[in-house]
Amino acid sequence: MASCGNARRPAAAQDPYLRVIDRLDILDKARVALSYYQWMVEPNFDQEGEVQRAEAILAVQPSSLPPLLSAAMGIREWIESGGGRSAIRSASIRFWRKWSVLRRDLPLTGAAAFSADRVWEWESWAPAYLHALQREAEDGLDLLYALERAWFDARRSAAGRRRSSHLVGAIDLLAAAPLVSATTLAQTLRVAPKNALRMLDDLLAADLAVEVTHRSKRRQFGLKGVTPRRDVVRPPYRPEPGQGRGRPRHDVDVKIEEPTPISPPLTPLEIRSFDYTALDEAMAGLDHVVREVRRNLGALGSAIASRGWESGAPDEGFG
Repeated sequence: MASCGNARRPAAAQDPYLRVIDRLDILDKARVALSYYQWMVEPNFDQEGEVQRAEAILAVQPSSLPPLLSAAMGIREWIESGGGRSAIRSASIRFWRKWSVLRRDLPLTGAAAFSADRVWEWESWAPAYLHALQREAEDGLDLLYALERAWFDARRSAAGRRRSSHLVGAIDLLAAAPLVSATTLAQTLRVAPKNALRMLDDLLAADLAVEVTHRSKRRQFGLKGVTPRRDVVRPPYRPEPGQGRGRPRHDVDVKIEEPTPISPPLTPLEIRSFDYTALDEAMAGLDHVVREVRRNLGALGSAIASRGWESGAPDEGFG
């Protein structure tokens, strides 16, 4: 999704250093990510029909079982009948919301339980599936607490700004979106792109935000809580000066760093002291950008297919 900051055309498609096969790979992964998002948030007519069929399978499971366990039984039954995993994933999230297990549509999938080497027998698979859900929920809470702390710290630093300043809106958008580009920020706040980039650079200088894409252009930004994501994003390929053809030497020293301690969650009093109106507006703007990206990616994929570059349909899976 970091490739989709530009709603008109992904940054990967514009990088002159990337080969055609690398561009197609990045575009294909972006389409898969947007497809997963669509199944969960805004399914089309055919997808909604599949999700409702999957919901019907979950609804007939024993009501005496806990919702997580009955969903696991329904998922096995659906998969063994040949159903697609995207549909049952969205159906299981709706099922847990009906049972008040979830308050929002959170992407809990238990993907680790669907690996190729996982034993499929119920006695072994069910505990593995529940443990996978637990790990995903714990990782999500850790990230949420880190983002929440970073958001509140950034809000406090902007408390003395004048009312006409857009910096608070920029902070709220960074909190609502996983990653934001200067173009997206400018469109959402209705400011000039250079002013949006200046605000992001100010947040970087204040150590309140991070740049995660390792690029000089079409950069993607996030609050300081997404620092671990920056560390796992691969920098774009750049030819080394003076390096000839062939594979480069692997003589880089590996340094192991201690993990960053997680800040404790905020108290209810701290949470209630903030106004969430600007955040809601930023999230609405983000949803609009995602819909635009999905539509433009579809058009770009059609153009690629017409030139004989089609790389194949994305694999439908949990991971």
